[in-house]
Amino acid sequence: YYSVAAWDMPSAGIEYAVADDIAGPYVDKGLLFNEDMMDINGLIDPQPFIDDDGKVYMIVGSFHGNYVVELEDDGMSLKDGYEHQRDTKSLIAGIDIEHFDNTYYEGCYIVKKDDYYYMFGSAGSCCAGNSSTYKVVVGRSKNIRGPYVDSKGKDLAQNNNGSTIGDIVLWSSPSSKTAGPGHNSVFQDDAGDYWMIYHAYCDYDNYATRHLFMDKIYWQEN
Repeated sequence: YYSVAAWDMPSAGIEYAVADDIAGPYVDKGLLFNEDMMDINGLIDPQPFIDDDGKVYMIVGSFHGNYVVELEDDGMSLKDGYEHQRDTKSLIAGIDIEHFDNTYYEGCYIVKKDDYYYMFGSAGSCCAGNSSTYKVVVGRSKNIRGPYVDSKGKDLAQNNNGSTIGDIVLWSSPSSKTAGPGHNSVFQDDAGDYWMIYHAYCDYDNYATRHLFMDKIYWQEN
């Protein structure tokens, strides 16, 4: 799955390609859905998620609200058609706004651990070199469709009044020699450990471009 979008591009959306092997070759299948079909602004950053019951979902959205929609079991179309999913989509983070506001979230990524779904989202400026304010926050829910709340019980899908809601998981400080870490994905290895993969600027090249990083996630009792 991949995003088709550019700054100020109308009707951004998600397209996809398929292969019989993870290494390809991939055959492009074109459009899965776009902003006009789904009534979602900032429709990029797809994450597919297969739940314990086999249902296939996709998390999408960037700084205009983040949503969960359901796909057919083969992952190649929206469950019961786009009109049904447009009307039943679930807002799980941010709010439905037309203007760009990076105090909300993009690149949301959900993992399930024990009885909870954990949603990691990136907020702040991603692409301003050493001045980037990007960070990753988290909320959790007992339902894939939310509500996702932080440790204080605040719902991530509400007006944040200019202050990002969510518990901070990943950030940078001046002493870290990195800037703007975020836009994460998460995987669990064979040992059962969880890892976060993300991009960030660093002093390696004087903060000229973003590099790939990986760090272990540690879980607390709460």
